[in-house]
Amino acid sequence: MLAQALGAAASDTATDHRLSDACMVGALTLLLGRVAGAVAHQRGFDLVDYIEFIAGRLRRVAVAECFRRS
Repeated sequence: MLAQALGAAASDTATDHRLSDACMVGALTLLLGRVAGAVAHQRGFDLVDYIEFIAGRLRRVAVAECFRRS
């Protein structure tokens, strides 16, 4: 539910401001990096391990989405 709401808000904002897909992905990447860094810091996680975990999840979701749309 949160992911859908964030995606809709990002899409609406990108459309309203005529932003490219690359700009939207860049902004969402910046947000994810900030949140991940804050979570890792607050919870005492190893940042490299946490980033690798997130990258793995991102890869799986992106591949699934790419094949879902084809």
